[in-house]
Amino acid sequence: MGNTKTYSYFDLIGIKDLIDQGEGYKILSKFWKETEIWTDTIATEFSFLPLNTINNNQAYTKKPTVYLNVLSDSAILYTQKEYTLEAFYRISLNLKDYLSEKGLNVYCIINKDEVLTKYNLPALGGRAVDNDNSPLYNFVVDSGPAWVNIYFADRKIRSRKDWHDKYTLYCVKAENIFSDFKSIDSDEFKGYKGSVFRVHCLKKK
Repeated sequence: MGNTKTYSYFDLIGIKDLIDQGEGYKILSKFWKETEIWTDTIATEFSFLPLNTINNNQAYTKKPTVYLNVLSDSAILYTQKEYTLEAFYRISLNLKDYLSEKGLNVYCIINKDEVLTKYNLPALGGRAVDNDNSPLYNFVVDSGPAWVNIYFADRKIRSRKDWHDKYTLYCVKAENIFSDFKSIDSDEFKGYKGSVFRVHCLKKK
C-alpha cells in the first residue's frame, strides 16, 4: 500500500428542508460557530495519542494537530500525522458528540485508505497567505480512494432513506470498523476506479 490518510466527513442532517423553509441560515450559522469553537479549543486539548507508526515494537504517541475544513453544511476532518484507527475514532466522535450536545445533528463517515500524493504539512494548503496570514489556498483532499470512496459512500447513504433515522456513524470497508463498534447494516457502492466497496452502518457494541 502507498501513502495512507484517514478522513472523517460530517454532514448536517435535515438542513435542506430548513433551507427550503428559509430557516437554513440559523442552523448553518450555529454549525459554523460551533465547529470553529471546537477546532480552536477542544481539538487543541487532546492528550498524547498513538501514532500509526511502530518502531522496535514500541508505538509513538503525539498530541494531535487536528484540521477541520468546513464548506456550507459539511466538514472534513483530518490530522497532521496519521494516528491509529482507535485514536482517529476518538477525535471524530468527540466532534460528533460535541455538535450533538449543541443541538446540531450530523452523520459521520470515516475512511482510511490510500492517497495519490505524499502529504508534507504544513501545507495541505496554505502556502499562499493574505496580510492576516490566513491561507489563500488550501489543498484538503486529493483524488485517491481515501476521499473518493467517502464521496461515493455518501451518495449511497443519501439513497438509503431507511437508514436516515437509524444511523449517524458509518465507515467504508470492514477493515475500518474500530473494535468498539459493530456493523449493523451495509450496502455496496461503486467507488474508486469503479471497484465495489461496502459502506457500513455502525453501532457501539
